[in-house]
Amino acid sequence: MKSSPFFALLSAVAALTPTLCAAQTPPTSNRPQPHRLTVSGHADIKATPDEATISVGVVTDDKSAVAAARDNALAATRVRDAVASLGVAEKDIQTSNYSVQPLTTGGFNNEPQRITGYRVSNDVLVTVRKLTTLGPILDGVTSAGSNSVNGISFRVAHPDVQHDAAIAAAIKDARRQADVACTAGNLHVVATLDVNISSVSRPQPMYFASRAMAGMAAAPSTPVEPGQVTITADVTIVYQIADGEVR
Repeated sequence: MKSSPFFALLSAVAALTPTLCAAQTPPTSNRPQPHRLTVSGHADIKATPDEATISVGVVTDDKSAVAAARDNALAATRVRDAVASLGVAEKDIQTSNYSVQPLTTGGFNNEPQRITGYRVSNDVLVTVRKLTTLGPILDGVTSAGSNSVNGISFRVAHPDVQHDAAIAAAIKDARRQADVACTAGNLHVVATLDVNISSVSRPQPMYFASRAMAGMAAAPSTPVEPGQVTITADVTIVYQIADGEVR
């Protein structure tokens, strides 16, 4: 039986296909791979805080919860008015805690526990945007009736500038290390292949421990030192390198 011309054509194409595919696919093993150097860079940027947050409070005790709450409300109102009179905007004054708790005695060695009174706590969170007023504010709230401060924290209001500077400095540090390594090995950097910003820490608030403020009204003006905060950045960069010095 004679073969059909159509089947004869299919047989010819099938025979040629492996040859065509082999001709079109270059061997990957012969492709030169670029030499790479991976370097980590680090930078610390110092910044001076320009804002502070303080938590000032009023604590009152009484045998009656109603009396303790009344006394607390009067003192807390005076403290709030004192803060406002020193130039702090209403939006920067926020109640952060209000609690009424029983004061007890006994409860040991099978002794029944008894309620002897009540304690009312009222804390206000104040954002101070002019650090020159922080000392007078602390003095003012103490004179107005605040008998505790639950901490002071300093921060940078707009840290983006320092944030970007830290990243740029970390990248510069990585390139410096790459150049040192290449010079020692008679190599040079050809191009930057990859940049990974592994971490950037924004300035963390610096907290000062809480302290009682009762009896401080007659003391000299409270000194306040904001110090500095640190912004850190870490990057990992992959460079393409080649033999010889840069021409």
